[in-house]
Amino acid sequence: MNALNKYIFIVIPLLMILTSCGTSQFAKKELDLEAKQFNINQDKSNVYIYRPKVLNFNTEMAVEIDGKHAANTEDATFIFQSLEPGKHIITAHGEGTNEIVITTKAGENYYILLDVRLGVFIPTPVMKLVDAKTGQAGIKKCKLVY
Repeated sequence: MNALNKYIFIVIPLLMILTSCGTSQFAKKELDLEAKQFNINQDKSNVYIYRPKVLNFNTEMAVEIDGKHAANTEDATFIFQSLEPGKHIITAHGEGTNEIVITTKAGENYYILLDVRLGVFIPTPVMKLVDAKTGQAGIKKCKLVY
């Protein structure tokens, strides 16, 4: 591969990533503030999936919960869902798919970090369950999407 081809292979996808615009649906400010109270629902499990701002990877990533579209995320956004207790599969789509399976209990909050890694053409999602302190601190820097 000559130098020009390497340049095109690296620079063009990078420019696409850095200049992409998200079209996520942002919730009203009141709903955003209410979700950030982290109130417990005694009959349900609250699941927060948050994506912090990382190197301006503002490419959307679709997130599904149990096979149903939850929201499109972009930098500094989060998803909040109140779910029935039990096993849930959270899936994020980017360059490839990442899945996390959690078993929830009623009356508890769960926090999932949606990390973004550099892929070949678009970012790659990587999710992990985090503790309440870490999750709440990250969510406070994000906006609610649906």
